[in-house]
Formats: sequence, C-alpha cells, structure tokens
Amino acid sequence: MLIVFEGIDGSGKETQVGMCRDYLKGKAGAAEVVLHKYPTGNFRELHKYLEGASELDAKSQFLLFLADIANEQKDIRSEFMQGKIVILDRYVFSTIAYQGEHLGTKTCTDLISKLDFIKPDLAVLLDLPARKAMERKQKQKSLDRFESDAVFLESVRSRYLKLAMKRFGSSRWAVLNADRDENVVHSDVVDKISSLFPDPIPKTENSKPETDFMDPIEFHKKLRGKLSMLAKAKCSDNETLALAYTPGVAKVSEAIARDRKLAYDYTGKWNTIAIITDGTRVLGLGDIGPEAALPVMEGKSVLFKEFGNVNALPICVATKKKEEIEFIARSLVPILGGINLEDIESPKCFELYDELSASLAIPVFHDDQDGTAIVIVAALFNGLGLVEKKFDETKIVILGAGAAGSATSKLINSTSPNANIILCDSDGVLSKARKELEPHKKKLLEFTNKKNISDYSSALDGADIFIGLSGKGKLTIAQVKSMAEDPIILALSNPEPEIKPSELDSVKCIVGTGRSDFHNQVNNVLAFPGIFRGVLSARAPKITQNMKANAAKAIANSIEPTRSKILPFAFEKEVHRKVAIDVALTAIADLNLDIDEDDVPAIID
Repeated sequence: MLIVFEGIDGSGKETQVGMCRDYLKGKAGAAEVVLHKYPTGNFRELHKYLEGASELDAKSQFLLFLADIANEQKDIRSEFMQGKIVILDRYVFSTIAYQGEHLGTKTCTDLISKLDFIKPDLAVLLDLPARKAMERKQKQKSLDRFESDAVFLESVRSRYLKLAMKRFGSSRWAVLNADRDENVVHSDVVDKISSLFPDPIPKTENSKPETDFMDPIEFHKKLRGKLSMLAKAKCSDNETLALAYTPGVAKVSEAIARDRKLAYDYTGKWNTIAIITDGTRVLGLGDIGPEAALPVMEGKSVLFKEFGNVNALPICVATKKKEEIEFIARSLVPILGGINLEDIESPKCFELYDELSASLAIPVFHDDQDGTAIVIVAALFNGLGLVEKKFDETKIVILGAGAAGSATSKLINSTSPNANIILCDSDGVLSKARKELEPHKKKLLEFTNKKNISDYSSALDGADIFIGLSGKGKLTIAQVKSMAEDPIILALSNPEPEIKPSELDSVKCIVGTGRSDFHNQVNNVLAFPGIFRGVLSARAPKITQNMKANAAKAIANSIEPTRSKILPFAFEKEVHRKVAIDVALTAIADLNLDIDEDDVPAIID
C-alpha cells in the first residue's frame, strides 16, 4: 500500500504524516509502516538551493527533485511488494506543482507519465490558501525561498488542485481542507485511508496473514461477500443531505431528463459496468446456477476494481433463456457504462454478444472470448519475437473451437490476415469436409484451414504454434516433436494443461499455461481491467477489433520478454494503465471521439 501526502509548505503536511504513521502503527495486527520524505539527503545541491546558498535553473531543479524520488523507487517497490504500508512525504506531484511554474505543467506531466513511477493507492492533498500557510510557517521558523513568496505558493496550490481534479498519477485523490484543527483534519485522513482497507487493517507477509492458509470456505464465510458499497457523499449534516438527496437532487434529475447523456456527468454511470451471467458455464464447474456463480462474479468485480478502478456489479440471472438474458441486459443500460458477459454456455454466448454489441450504445465485452484472445495474442507477439518468427509466416493450431478459440482465431486473423490458422474441436479439424458444423464454426472456415487439412496429425505437422483450450493430456511429446523447430506451446486448459511443462524439458520450446505455479501464465486479468478503464474513460460506445489488437500489443510491450516471462505479472499495475491508455487512444481514432489525445493519460489516471 502506497500513501502520498502533498500540499504547499505550511499546510500541516508534516504533522499529518506523523499522525497517520502513528495511527497505522497503532492498529492491532497492522502491516509494517515505512516513511520516505523528500527531498532526501542524497542530493545536497537541493538543500543548498532551498536554503538560498546556491542557484539552480528551473530545468535543473525539476530534474534533481525527480532524480531524488527516482533514486528510491527500487526500495519503495520492494517494500510495496512485501506488503508494507509506505507513506511518502511529497512525491512527483510536488515536482510538477513547484517546478511547473517555469517549465509548464504539461511539460512536467508528459515526462513523468512516460517514466515508471509507482502509482500511489491514495494521494492526500492538504489544501490551504498561501497566506495562511505563510502565517503558520513564520511562527515556526525563517522561510526558505519557496515559502516566502505568496503569489508563487498560490500558483503551486492551483497546480496541485488541477492534478487532483484530473486524478493525475493516482486513481484516488483526497483534497482536504487544511484550515482546521489538526485533529479534525487527521480524522478525515483516517476516513480516507480506511476506505482502502477491510476492517481491521490486514496483516501482511511479515506477520503471515491468517488468509494465507485459510480454507476458501472459511475465507468467504468470514467476509460474507467480497464487495461492499462506499458512499462518496458523506451526509453528516442537513445541508449535505439536502444536496445529495431531496430537495437538491431534483434539479439534477430534471437536467438528466432533458439530456440523458448528462447521466455520465452527474452519476456513477460513467464508471459502472455489469458482469452478467446465467451460471451455465462457470470456470471448470459447468452449469452450477446463478447463486453458485455469485462468488466467482464477486471475485471478478474485485479484479475490475483493484486493477482498473472500475465499479463492476455482479448480475447473476435466474434464467437460461437467451431472450430473457438479453432483455435484462438491455433494461440495465440506463445505469451502465458497459457490459461484461461472463460464463455463459455456447452457442448462447455468441448470439448474446453479437446482438448486444451490435445494438447497444455502450461497449459489450465477452471475457471468455475477448479477454482470453487478447492475452494469448500478447503472449504470441513476445514469443514470436524471441524465436525470431513472424505471424504471417507461421502455422498455428488451435485446439478448442469454443468461445476462446473462436475469438483467438479472429483476433490473430485481424492482426495478421496471412497467418495459417487451423482450428480443431473434439471431433477433429474444422474443414469443409465436415457437413454438420455449427453456424459459428462454419463462419470460421472463411479465414481458417485454407489448405483444407482434415486430420489432427497433419495439422500439427510443422506447426509453429499450438494453442490448447480443450482439456488435460490432449497434446503428446511425440506430437510436439512433429512441430516446427522451437515452437510456442500455450497449453491453457485448467486445472490440468494439455501437456505439462515438465514433459517438454527435452524439447527446445516456449511453454505457457493458465496456471500461476508455472512460468508464463496466460491470465485474462492482464486484459479486462485495462480494456474497460480505457473504454469507460474515453466513453467509447463499442470495442473494436483494432482496440483489442492494440490492447494485446500494450500488454506485450510492457515488459522485456524472456523465454520464461513472455507476459507481465498481473500485479505489475502499470500494465493495466498502459492497456487503458492504448485502448482509449485507439477508440479516439477508430470511433472519431471528441477527445484530445494529449489528455488521455490524465483522463485514465
């Protein structure tokens, strides 16, 4: 957990940092708390400049302050990954707010956006007018060069507020009125911090949290639901209540009634999606029903929030009829910014996806199809680079022609139309010789199996890539040896892959699975949070093939791949931001959206 405190000099930042640190340390069973304060002592020139003992031009100030912060990123990342709570007294936001006076805010934000600074989970801005801040400081000590200029400090304050308004660099900003008793301000700080944690604040790796070895049943019984609702509007007095509810809310409702698009500006519609399922094809469990599907959908909602800051409502419907599911989805559109279809049996899932995505004015995504396809293609981009092959020159065998296999073949085809793709199902190779193919499989023959191969062995012979979406043990070592030199094997069936990596020790190849206990896990969570963050922030009405392809490229380009790591880990949060930015930029180009491309990083953040 990373918490940043910002504010102009005199805002009470040092006091609140200390009180926050003591509060977190005093919580029973809390994680270890670490504090970093900037500027550090590593760059003496900065302190000499602040004390007036030397001069630095604006560019040198900016780069030195930034270097001071960058110098500790490795340590902070290590502490962060160990589960420690890290508090920062100033961060890159200070560099923008102060040095942006002469360099320009856009110059500063553009450069910082391109650098790999860790994103805070919460940025607390202690807001105070400059003159009041100076009055406080004068009582404490003589003022340094930044603290003695009220006009300059007020412009710094303005830049801070703009960063908070745009949510630059963090999805959670809290702007607090610092012109109050320090204990009142601290109470607000605690309130904001508490929203980041379950209650009580959990233990971390250092103290072995009780969830580490907890039975899943006990874990869920303790939580009684993995989601809760947090009120952004605190109705602590009659005035606020009158704004949030009647009579004030009537004015908002009247405005939306005149122009329904205003729901995006005045309500949570802009950042809310529904995860819709009928529980007919849940994980590897099959048709288990809507109630049993709920914990899975809750888990999915957690991932949407954690990695994309998207509010996802689990909607588990008590009907298996396509028409009724479609009616429910359409009925929810007034409150939604998007729809994610999940764990619905085929061919119903294909029909729902096609009909809803073609007719609704909000984006529709089917993660079983699109999410899987995007991450597979990302893995192939990096894998092919390592084995020095190109999509257009490869023979690709996909075993499994359901939702994921179909979507993967389509995305590969849209990315590289000349790729030689051969799809197989439980009855063999999809070919024109098979007369009883389902409609969606017949359509796939328009761009697959161009040589009309009819048997599985011939399909695998000389293949460069195998993508398994079928079941345990469906690929043998002998079949792998019949493939091309240095093939890519993505054996993605769960819980048991088509072939285990240990069986391939004697073969030079790149291997990926769907499991976290092997190298190269192909995990949908790399795609869907960033996809929806991008389309919701851009307010895109649909998700195009080009957006999916560029999402795959963003995932692939977020790391320097190796044979044992062709994809980033899900907890590398920057990958989700990169996906979101690239998806939003592609949406602007593909759908002619009225958004300045330069504003996209700030909109995403």
